[in-house]
Amino acid sequence: MSAYQIGELIGAIIGMALLGSALAWLIRRVSRVDSRIALAISMPAIAVLAGFTNSNADRPYLSTVALYIAAGIPAFFAAQFFWRRDVSPSVVRVEPSLGERTAQNGVPPSSDGADKQRQGIAWGRGFFRLWLVVALLWCVLAGLVSFNYVANPYVSPKAVATLTGASGPALFDTYGEPYNNWTRGAASGELKLTNVRPGYPLVTLATTSDAELALRITEARQLVDSYIAREVSDKRNSAIAATAGWIITPPLVLLALGALVAWVLAGFRRHAM
Repeated sequence: MSAYQIGELIGAIIGMALLGSALAWLIRRVSRVDSRIALAISMPAIAVLAGFTNSNADRPYLSTVALYIAAGIPAFFAAQFFWRRDVSPSVVRVEPSLGERTAQNGVPPSSDGADKQRQGIAWGRGFFRLWLVVALLWCVLAGLVSFNYVANPYVSPKAVATLTGASGPALFDTYGEPYNNWTRGAASGELKLTNVRPGYPLVTLATTSDAELALRITEARQLVDSYIAREVSDKRNSAIAATAGWIITPPLVLLALGALVAWVLAGFRRHAM
């Protein structure tokens, strides 16, 4: 591993720790879940989003996501080390004051502030679970819609021909010029179109011998197979990246909006003195 790669990994760990902690804080504000659970949700989400911003031709989307997921493991433990141990407000015990201890029948009166706080926590957890259900349904729907684009990406057909002065066969679009001229030449008997793969015709002279035609077909098939494999790989990676964006981004935006609304509403609450 080079010094650049080591520096990139360290930067990824630091970025994952900072951004993952920020997103985990939003998750905790809404759901009141334990810090470990919040970080376990935020780290993969940040890794998926980092794939959109940091991927390039040298490192495609899936490799970038894998890098940030690997960086998220030490970032998770680093964030846990510097965070305070989470104490859920639902289990915090508040000692009654001296006046409450001496209340009638020895039972302290209920605190409206505490009741409202417990009610607020229940609402937060309920909405967070509702968000989880909606996010899960959205993921399933987006996955079903995008499955065909990932499993069977469309590859436009091409024609194979050798132009004058070219060193070997080349691919051409099956529309416009010169393909229209080739189809007219095949109709007139001057040229011959031979399918090397379904939808991929090889253009040769009608007088081409069988031995030379077999050699041309072999070369054309190698060219076509390489083109199809490359196009399928590129379009599949693009479809996976787009699908991941459609799956992850809307739930995260909804979660962030919910956290902001909860934060705004919390400012209007009355706290018991």
